[in-house]
Amino acid sequence: MKKTVLLALTVSVCCVHAGDTLHYTLDTLQSIARKNYPQTRQLLLSQESVSQAVKNVNSAWLPKVALAGSATYQSEVPLLSLPSTLGFSMTEIPKDQYKAGIEVSQLLFDGGISHVQKNIEELSGKSDGQKTESELRNLRSQISSTVENILVLKESRAILFYAKSDLEERRKTLSNAVEAGTAIASSRDELDAEIFSTQEKIIDNKSTLAACCKTLSLLAGISIDTDAVISMEYSDSDGSLLSDDISGRPDYQQLEAQSELLNSRISLINRNNAPRLSAYANGYYGRTGLNIYNIDMHFYGITGVNLSWNIGGNYSSLAQKRQLALSRESLKIQEQTLALSVKLQLEAVREKISKLKKMIELDDRIAEIRTSVKKVAQQQVDAGTMTISDYTVKLNNESAALANRSIHRIQLAAAYIEYNTLLGK
Repeated sequence: MKKTVLLALTVSVCCVHAGDTLHYTLDTLQSIARKNYPQTRQLLLSQESVSQAVKNVNSAWLPKVALAGSATYQSEVPLLSLPSTLGFSMTEIPKDQYKAGIEVSQLLFDGGISHVQKNIEELSGKSDGQKTESELRNLRSQISSTVENILVLKESRAILFYAKSDLEERRKTLSNAVEAGTAIASSRDELDAEIFSTQEKIIDNKSTLAACCKTLSLLAGISIDTDAVISMEYSDSDGSLLSDDISGRPDYQQLEAQSELLNSRISLINRNNAPRLSAYANGYYGRTGLNIYNIDMHFYGITGVNLSWNIGGNYSSLAQKRQLALSRESLKIQEQTLALSVKLQLEAVREKISKLKKMIELDDRIAEIRTSVKKVAQQQVDAGTMTISDYTVKLNNESAALANRSIHRIQLAAAYIEYNTLLGK
């Protein structure tokens, strides 16, 4: 079941009208931050880069057309001397020769190299993308932590205003008693000191809250003031706490992509040693051509197929494949280390959630008792049968109980969100 922790000020003195404030959910803030974060644009650039790289690989299957030309002068040429008795002589081959034409080639079979190269480009892009996603996940965690602090500070501020209001009410009653001669002025002075002390705490709270809101504004890339209302939605299903599956984490997926990338590089080495077949057709104009005895400028051409096979490459590439295999084993160790680290963090969060749930079960009862005790103390201090010092202890106890009740709920919501973030959700 989904629950929502709303930054609703629990004391009427501090309530603000909904129409005067902006409302944000944690998910909304994280989405806005992701959109505005500079590294998000890096994802788009990475995708475009991969797309272009794949196109470059596919271009290997396009016909290759080249213009060729040459002009040469040879110091000697073949010379065939025939007896004069034959009645004819062979044409003398010219020493200056010219050639200009078009050469066309078409790849027919590359041993699967282009397919593997495309995989390598896509996996490289995926690895880079998941690295960026890891940075964005850290951004999400920063925003969650900052929102939690803001929620706690706002609830604490509400309790401080509540305590200040209570003290001011007591001061009014005490001032009347001082004027009537039934109480001494020093008691009122002591109460004033408590009010000033509470006001100092409010000032400190306000400053810290403003700093947190500025931090959140920088992270999200929008302006968020201290009056903004923020809510955190979370699932409190205990079934979700049984999962240790971290396959959704971007850093884990990055390691997986790198492992697949190494496999593809090993495959590419093997493919480089496979036979390649291509066809070609060349046409020229010049002299001499294929018939060296035709000394006139003329058109001629040649077509055929080429086969190449690097048989010795299987031996020379063994060292490369061993190195890549070692790198692959290193990645497996990194995956195991990451899984262990996250498992420890998940266990710590599970314990935190269990602790907070038990504390929340007692919070209402504690707050009820502290409020009841303080109400009795109010009557006693108004009647002059309790000192201001003793009363402020009762009031502070109630304030702490009320604050803890709200803060523990905020911390529980944050813990559930942290758990899902650790899983990569």
